[in-house]
Amino acid sequence: MTKKKYSPEQLRKMKEEHREKAREKMQKSMAMLEEGVVALADSDRWQQYLKFQSKFHRYSFQNTLLILFQKPGATCVAGYTKWNELGRHVKAGEKGIAIMVPYGRKKKSESDEKQAAELDGIGLDDGSQKPDHQSAGQGTVFFGTGYVYDVSQTEGREIPEVLTLLTGEDKLALNELVDQVIRARGYQVRVVDREAVYGANGVCQWKEKVILIADDLSPLHQVKTRVHELAHSMMHTEEEYRLHTEKSVLELEAESTAYIVLNHFGMDASDYSFGYLATWQGGDKEKVVSAFKASGKRIQEAAAEIINAIENLLGNDTTNAEDGEAVAIELPAAMALDEEI
Repeated sequence: MTKKKYSPEQLRKMKEEHREKAREKMQKSMAMLEEGVVALADSDRWQQYLKFQSKFHRYSFQNTLLILFQKPGATCVAGYTKWNELGRHVKAGEKGIAIMVPYGRKKKSESDEKQAAELDGIGLDDGSQKPDHQSAGQGTVFFGTGYVYDVSQTEGREIPEVLTLLTGEDKLALNELVDQVIRARGYQVRVVDREAVYGANGVCQWKEKVILIADDLSPLHQVKTRVHELAHSMMHTEEEYRLHTEKSVLELEAESTAYIVLNHFGMDASDYSFGYLATWQGGDKEKVVSAFKASGKRIQEAAAEIINAIENLLGNDTTNAEDGEAVAIELPAAMALDEEI
């Protein structure tokens, strides 16, 4: 840390220059983010990812809700047998995710073949179905409880990846500073085991006013997740998220905000953020560009608010200078005035 004295006029000028640089950097960050996601959608890596995803069953709306309720962080789910076919196996001790599956019919019909195909696609021919004998009458469908498993509950053959958890240290101690920003908004922060966040990296609980962070993330990724969940608390409501008023847009806004904030402080989140945003937008380039344009202002406003709050905590706050008084301020080395901020 270095201390210097500046007159009020110098401070005002510095503040104006700093804001202009911050605005320019934010615009560059938004452009980098959009270009990175679009480039990923054009890559061979994305095509390999889509090919892998195509092997998985597409679940009904009700089953999707069941899956997300039990394991909000789920990404790729399949039955025990399906995972074996893909060269992976369910890890010992993992608990299955319960879904409803068609169990059978009393009368053969053309749709029986479709129901059988659905079961094959899920890979539930492992005796995991439990029949529900509610239905009656010739030709009616019986439903049972089947169990599927998320990719995080399996191990084995390598699978195509388009996003990678960030590794690295939190050199500016931003985790502690972001926690202070979160608490100033009336929320608490808890670092918990991954099971407590249902397999996700983090969770924002609006009603309880708590943000949960998985404890097995690197210090760098914990910073990103804290900012992501903080952005959710600022930009969205629990009702919007649960009813998913275009949930993919909510995730785009939160992750984009996190990317911009980390980039401002010299941290690169592209290995995770580009893939995260591409998957939520389905790799559709036009949809990505359209979503960025529609949410750009909201993203930049949220990012600016978080950046300003963190900088104030770092000591880069010149707003209290009085006329005629020279003020000594401390700036971290990473934000020296002669460097680009």
